[in-house]
Amino acid sequence: GMQRTVFVFGGVGITPGLSLAKAASEHSGRKVALYWSLRSLELLKRAAPLLEPHLELSQSCVQLNGSGAQEGGTDLPLQAKYDLKDLYQWLDHVGQIYVKEGVTNA
Repeated sequence: GMQRTVFVFGGVGITPGLSLAKAASEHSGRKVALYWSLRSLELLKRAAPLLEPHLELSQSCVQLNGSGAQEGGTDLPLQAKYDLKDLYQWLDHVGQIYVKEGVTNA
């Protein structure tokens, strides 16, 4: 079986992710890593309470970008940042963590 679960979502694509993150976390007994890039602060605020219990925040990347995104201040849910971090760099970073932990299936 999977030792870790990693999800990559964009914008409203998080909708199926709400149930997928919960199911993966409950099935494995471990929190999941998530990369989510979005423009809507409102979507972030609505989805955060559903995602947070299932996310390994230290290994996740949630980022707001686009016009008007910074209207939410600096105290954002899910430790989100105003940024556009490269997906490949994030995947490499998470992969290195998993290698150090001895993970062979993700």
